[in-house]
Order: sequence, then C-alpha cells, then structure tokens
Amino acid sequence: MFYSKKKYIYLSITLLFLIIPMAAGAVNFNQNFTLKEDGSGSVNILYVEQDSFIKGKNFLIGNLPFNKEKITEYFSSAGTKIFSSSIEKSPKDNNSTQVIVTLVFNSVNDLNNLKGLTKSQYSMTNTDSGMVLRCSFSPEFVSSNSISQIYCTLTSKSEIKSSNGTIKDNAVSFFRGKEYLDSKNGNNFDVTFKSGDKTTTTKKEGSDEKGKSCGLFGIELPIVFLLGSVLMYSNRKRNKKN
Repeated sequence: MFYSKKKYIYLSITLLFLIIPMAAGAVNFNQNFTLKEDGSGSVNILYVEQDSFIKGKNFLIGNLPFNKEKITEYFSSAGTKIFSSSIEKSPKDNNSTQVIVTLVFNSVNDLNNLKGLTKSQYSMTNTDSGMVLRCSFSPEFVSSNSISQIYCTLTSKSEIKSSNGTIKDNAVSFFRGKEYLDSKNGNNFDVTFKSGDKTTTTKKEGSDEKGKSCGLFGIELPIVFLLGSVLMYSNRKRNKKN
C-alpha cells in the first residue's frame, strides 16, 4: 500500500510536466518527501527551465544549478547526502532541461544547511496538536530563483492529522501558482501528525523554528513525477475558475 502511494504521486508529477507549458524565466519547482517514523527520510527535488534562459544565467538560476559540479556544491551538507542526481531534457519540451536531485537526510532541519535551498526554511516541531512539519518558501526564494509555481508532496508512515494541502490516503499534495507566489507573505506548506506518533526530529543550533519540507524517495522517481502533475494541473484549472 505504502509503495503504491509513492508510485501514484510520482506519476502525477511527471504527467504535469507533460501538460503545462513552460515559459522562459519561469522555473517549475517540485519537492516530494517521504518521512520515516523517526523523522529521517528523503526528498526528490525537481526543477525545470528553458535552455535559452539557463544559458543566459550561466547555468545557475538563483541558487538552482544546472550543471553537475554545482549540484554537488549546492545540495550537500552535514546530515544530508545526495543519493542520486541527473540533468536531462524535459520529457515535454526538448528545448527545456530538468534537474532531479534525490537527497537523504537524518532530520528535516538539516535541509536548512543546503545552499540550493537558501531563503526557504524547513522544520519539524513538537506542539500541543502533535508534530508539525513546515516548508516555508519566502518571496525572496521565489524571486531569486525565478520560480513560477511550487508543487510539494509528502508521504509518511505516521498518521496525518491535518494540513493546508490536500490529504488523500495518508499522503499530502500542495500547490501554489504564480498568483499566490507573488504574495509578500510567503507560502508555507504545513502538515500536522497525530499525537503519539513517533515522527520526531532534533532541531539543530541556528536553524529557524519556521522550517518546512516536502517530497518522495528518488528510487521510484520515474513514477512519482507523474501523479503530482495531474493534481497540480487540476488545481491550476480550479484556481482559474475561481
């Protein structure tokens, strides 16, 4: 069951990239988290942009690198290691390139030490309501990386109590299009786990309590990046109607 959920999310995201058109200077940014009961886990980070814009930025858009050497520099830190990474043509547009990085971490808070995620914040904190995971994307993170949309998914073995994303079968999806990302208030992806579950994490010194996280384990990457796409596309259509 748990394995099939990850497949579903993976397929969503991939399909979404096949449907939504790309515009230069409009990076699609996706994170897909899987959390274990002890708070450790993995995240797939996928971002895509048109080649002409990438070359104009010397293969580095804000803190999002499009070459192998800088991927190691921008996505490695203590407590976090790169499980796999790839740079390839987008399956939707041969004139666009996508980067996929799979990270394994001991604690969600370790993601705050990554240069590639500067100006975003990740945390897991214990509250009266239960353990709360937060992924926070500041306006500076959005503008400096030329991001036009953010899509996150999370799967956990711990029971999910509530979220500002869409919950289905103990998995959560979260989407923000440009109309939301332009807000000066920033965008938070929050997930609260049922009290008593084992999902825990140790806050590292110097990390902000306002952190966050999202994503899925990269071994099933070809599948996870196909289901999120469907959900994301549906959300965009719904936002337009509203």
